[in-house]
Order: sequence, then structure tokens, then C-alpha cells
Amino acid sequence: MKRLLFLLLLSPVLQVYSQQATRLFYFTRPTDSFTLVGVKNSRGKIIIPARYRDFPDHDTHQPIKDSIIFMADGRRSTDETPAASYGDAFDREGKLLYHPMVFDNGPDYFEEGLTRCVEKDKVGFADRRGLVVIQPQWDWASPFSYGYAWACRDCYLDRSRDPEHPDILFRPGSRRIVINKEGKEVQPMEAPASPLDLKTDEGYLPYPFRYTVAEQQLVDSFDRTEVLHKLAFMNYSPRVTGKEARLRFELIEKPPANPGYVVQAYRYKDGVYRAADDMQFFVDARGAWFYNPFFDAPRPFGQWLQQELKASDDYFRTYPDAPNRFDTQLFRKTR
Repeated sequence: MKRLLFLLLLSPVLQVYSQQATRLFYFTRPTDSFTLVGVKNSRGKIIIPARYRDFPDHDTHQPIKDSIIFMADGRRSTDETPAASYGDAFDREGKLLYHPMVFDNGPDYFEEGLTRCVEKDKVGFADRRGLVVIQPQWDWASPFSYGYAWACRDCYLDRSRDPEHPDILFRPGSRRIVINKEGKEVQPMEAPASPLDLKTDEGYLPYPFRYTVAEQQLVDSFDRTEVLHKLAFMNYSPRVTGKEARLRFELIEKPPANPGYVVQAYRYKDGVYRAADDMQFFVDARGAWFYNPFFDAPRPFGQWLQQELKASDDYFRTYPDAPNRFDTQLFRKTR
């Protein structure tokens, strides 16, 4: 009985100790040429050996909060290969998950819940859990947008015109294809079957989103929030009208670590829906709305809205003849 009581009293201590042990930190190892970086836990156990470039400079004092840890190793494929690796992606146990594709001198961004990964000079896609959900098989693939990405085989980089931003060219017999989130090729249609179909150079792609009744109600609630449509075009010139003056909202992701939905707004022009990067939101499991900026933490929707309305007032004072001006006072109490 005494042993059982001791274990019960010790249990919270063990839990705290276990949590402390799982805290991870970057650590560095200088060499004659440059500094290498790795990861260890708070007890000093090395989780990821220090064999990666310290780029960008890693903060060795603050705990690592990310569930996926990206390490840059500087590997590069041949100059003609579009599928260049940034390095390695690990989980918090130090398990190698995949090789992230390099983009803007860093690992590829997540778009619509997926990021590009590479293996043997081929491109595929991984999700936020670190699972490769579409196996690498293309020489190139774009990020997903409106449920689709384009990809190609037998394509290559041509640096002759612009070495820093090379063109992607096609070898004889190769072509651009469109894939869905299952990694399957989608054949464009000659004519749209729905006003929500996506126009491309090759034809029309079917509207890709499907919702439950509750999910559709959430989408509709964003569409009815009139201030979002006004804010999206308040500094546009000339005046926008009709379908081009309305955002299209879709649920693009259910994050595994934070129950809820990521809601993305799309702008429409000439049959094409393009993501409005400044109009992404998160709705948590309780139904609370948040503004979800690309490179920052989510902010309560009401707080963000008041800031945006103030910025609109400032803009309209500077440009009193703004063609898409609206009365901000009408929306001060929205949500």
C-alpha cells in the first residue's frame, strides 16, 4: 500500500519531468569552415546530430515549438533539376520524415495543408503530420491552389535567360498536367459544368470542394460577412463590381494539432479563382473565428477586424475618391 501511495504521489512529478525531457533546443558545433547545428532535449540527449548548416541562425535559448523540425543541409541537385532539396524534415523524436523541397531559400510553404517534398529528384507532397501523402513522381509540381496543382514529367530548368529565376521548359513529348489532392491526373473539360469550376489554359476543372451540412453552413456564414468582401477590395482601382467584387470562401484544411477549419478566401477574375493571401481564417472547435496570417500566430477575429477598419479609415482619408470606398461605421460591431 505504501508503495502504491508513493507511486501515486510521484506520478505528477514524473509527468513534469517527462514534459521537461521533451523540450527541445537547437545546439551548435563550430568547425573550421562554418557552424553546424543540431537538436537536443533539455537533458542533453542529442535528438538530431549537429551536421546541418546554421542557416538561418538558430536561437539556441528558446525551446523548439514546431512539431516538424526542418534542417538545411545545402544539398542541391543538378542545375537543370527543378526538384531541389532544402534538407531534412524530422519529427520531435528525431525520426526522418521526408526531404522538403527548397523554396525562397527555405523549406517549401504549406499550401492548403500540403507541402512539396522531394526524393531522387522527384516531387511529391507531405501533410502537416509529416506523412508523405502523394509519393514523389514528377520532375516539378506547383503548390496546391483551389484544390489543384500542376505537374510535369521530362521538364527542366533553363537558366540561360535568368539564372536566379529560371524558366521551366518541356522536353519533346512532355506536357503540363493537373493533379488533385489524391495525386491523380484530372482531365480538363471543354466547357464548365458549374459556375464554380476553375478556368485554366487547357479548359475547365471541376469544383473540387465537398461539404457536410454543418461545413456548408460555416462557409455560408463567411460569405454573409459583408465586411470581408469590402475589406478585400477597399484599395483596388478601378471600382470592382459583380462577381469580381465578391470573395469565394472554402474550407481548405483541418489541422491535425488544432481541431477546427482553415478558411481560405479566393478572388475571382476572368474565370479564375486565386487565393487571397491576406484573407485566411481559422475557426476552432468551439466556433470562434480567428484571422490566420501566413507568417504569424492567429489573432481573434474581432481584434483584427477593428484594426482593418481603422486602416481603411486612414486610407480613405488619404484617398477620399477611392473607387471602392465604403462606410466603415456600418461594420464596427460585426461579430
